[in-house]
Amino acid sequence: MLSAHGQTSVQWVTRSQIDFIAQYIKNHVKLTTNFALCHGMRSGRETEWFRAAIPTQQVWGTELSPIAAKTAPWTFPADFHEQRPEWVRAADFVYSNALDHSYNATLAV
Repeated sequence: MLSAHGQTSVQWVTRSQIDFIAQYIKNHVKLTTNFALCHGMRSGRETEWFRAAIPTQQVWGTELSPIAAKTAPWTFPADFHEQRPEWVRAADFVYSNALDHSYNATLAV
């Protein structure tokens, strides 16, 4: 895993935690667009795990660091505070384990 500067970083969220969240989503969220977002994905693992747990969803990750985003699968560089018009009301769900890094969490989701 890479930090913002291409250094090793720690993975705090486990696959079993993502599987648990994914199961909740499948049971309680109406999945209609087949599109979901994972903000602040650094290594891209959460994105991969959501894709595996909910195969009907095209889950894409965002990462502030262009270096980390380049190495993470299904992830592209973006600031989750900047609204993208094509995403407004487009995602079935938005996940982030990085809201504690946000200066305004409402903008992030």
